Amino acid sequence: MNDLGRWLGGIAMGVLALLGLIIMSRAADTMFGFFGVMIFLFGIAIIVVFVHQATTPERVLRRTHDA
Repeated sequence: MNDLGRWLGGIAMGVLALLGLIIMSRAADTMFGFFGVMIFLFGIAIIVVFVHQATTPERVLRRTHDA
């Protein structure tokens, strides 16, 4: 995945995480609240994976070597 794809994926996951928080805050019962929390945690986990992949030593060295 190129850098633009990572940025767009991160933005999409951020929006998904915010949607999960909105679902959780408007939940009428426990199941919808739990579903909102799970969507939020999924979005945050994917963002953490993107950051981890972008900051691996090999990727950082390749980026600084190309510049």
